[in-house]
Amino acid sequence: VPSRSYNFNVFPGGQLLPFKAYWVRALRDCTIIVPPSRSQEVLTSRAVKSGVPLQDGWRVRIAASVAGDRDAQNYFGQTLGATDGEDRFDIAKPPTGPGYADVRFFGTDKRGKKAAYAYDMRPMKAGKKTAEWTMAVGAGKGDTDVTLTWDGLGSLPSRAKLTLRDTITGRVVSMNGRSSYTYKNTEAGATRLFTVSLKEQSTAGPLQIRNVRAVSVGGTRGVSRGVSVRFALSQEANVVGRITTLSGKVVGNLLGTGRATSVGDVQLRWDGRSAAGNDVPAGSYYVEITAQNDEGESTTVKQPITVLR
Repeated sequence: VPSRSYNFNVFPGGQLLPFKAYWVRALRDCTIIVPPSRSQEVLTSRAVKSGVPLQDGWRVRIAASVAGDRDAQNYFGQTLGATDGEDRFDIAKPPTGPGYADVRFFGTDKRGKKAAYAYDMRPMKAGKKTAEWTMAVGAGKGDTDVTLTWDGLGSLPSRAKLTLRDTITGRVVSMNGRSSYTYKNTEAGATRLFTVSLKEQSTAGPLQIRNVRAVSVGGTRGVSRGVSVRFALSQEANVVGRITTLSGKVVGNLLGTGRATSVGDVQLRWDGRSAAGNDVPAGSYYVEITAQNDEGESTTVKQPITVLR
């Protein structure tokens, strides 16, 4: 995918090259003097490109791709000396063009007003591994997929975990466990908000669904009227349970799911009926249970069952 994103350095050797466009942020009216092309003067940028080590902190790069356009020069993280407001570690986001992919972090500038950044660094807080970023993703084209990708999580502190929350769907994904997220943009020029959260990983270990047992529940004349499902959760999580055919088609849902469930033993039930309220035919099916915690970590297990009529 061709990249039309900005480089936060002046190339090469501090010269402005002919037939290329540049954005210059001016905090007050001024005159810009461009050295002649033969000048050896070098202008130093305060930005850091991907791949250059960041001392006393960490950063993650995030990019958006939309129908042939890619905005890849966006970073968030923490470093010593940074503040929650605008400082020398932050870089303002330049304007976007038509047919664009765009990522920007919302923060507060030096005047206390809302501002957008391509580089948003937060302070390191002793003994605390928590922080949150509000990120907006724009797409200049409608009816197309928008894909977010990220890299650089190897620089995170020990036991730190990042999650990405889609504020439209409510979906939360673990950025540590995957490297991309895709959604459908329906309207040209639309912007979708995301929340990126830094938390410390739980000491309870990975989220697990253990000891799944599915038992037929007897009805009249010994005919099965449903299934009782028991299992154990290693962490508090939101649980969704459903019944599927062997080919994966959903035919029913376990009663009492779709809500937060405590650690320990859990019991759910299926009444043997479809979502429309009809008895499902006798045969073999799967009980599928999915659990997701607040950090976006999820796990799924399947258990075969037999329905008798």
